[in-house]
This record gives sequence, structure tokens and C-alpha cells, in this order.
Amino acid sequence: MKNRWVAGLAIAGLGLATGGLEAHSAQAAPAPQPETYYVGYAPPGGKYGADSVSDTGTFGHPGYKKPYAWSVQPGSNTSICTQAWGFDASHTKGTWFDAGCGKSGTALIPWGNVLSVPKMRARSITFTGGVFSWSI
Repeated sequence: MKNRWVAGLAIAGLGLATGGLEAHSAQAAPAPQPETYYVGYAPPGGKYGADSVSDTGTFGHPGYKKPYAWSVQPGSNTSICTQAWGFDASHTKGTWFDAGCGKSGTALIPWGNVLSVPKMRARSITFTGGVFSWSI
């Protein structure tokens, strides 16, 4: 599946009037969309599984931290450790940041002034692998 880049930018319009610049009112923001969940696999054996990649991009700004949330499949006996993709001054091309271990969690990952696609990966810390879901 190809990645779908989504970015929003709201700017108040400016028009010329006989007395100088005239500001136009901005339109109301659209209603928030339902949260989207992505799925990944945390294999056993201590190695991280394949990257689970979002299908939308994120526009950051200086100092921005991207919220990630994750959980293992309900009813699973698996516990996992997760990493989320992010950016900071030392990693301007991106790197993996620890996003927590256990059955579920949330993390604020450094993102900064970057346009990129969020992604997560995980590894099982129990005998069996397991499916996890995550959202942004």
C-alpha cells in the first residue's frame, strides 16, 4: 500500500482593500476523525519485528512530541517492548526511541520540525510472539 500524505495548514487569508490589508476570518476546523489503529507483530527471541508504518504523514514543529499509544492483542499472554520512530537534534534523519514495555502503554516521542511518517516496531519479552495494535 502506498503511503498517503496528509497535512493541514490553516492560514488567515489577506486581501487588499483601499485602506491597506484586510484580514478575512478563518473557517471553522473540521470535526476530528475517528482514531486509526495500525497492527504489528512482536516476534519471540529478542529481535524486533518488521516496522509497522502509518499511512499518514505528520507535520511537526520545533519542540513537538508525537503521541503514540500501543497495546497487545486482548487475551494474549504476551508482553512486549516497543519502539517508535522520531527525530531530535542528534537524529535529524530519524531514529528509534523506546516507547515502553508490558501489555500497553503510551509515549511522547520527539518529532520536532519534520514532515515524516510515524512507525512502530516491537519484540516479545515472553516465550511467545504476539500481535499488537498502535495509534497516533
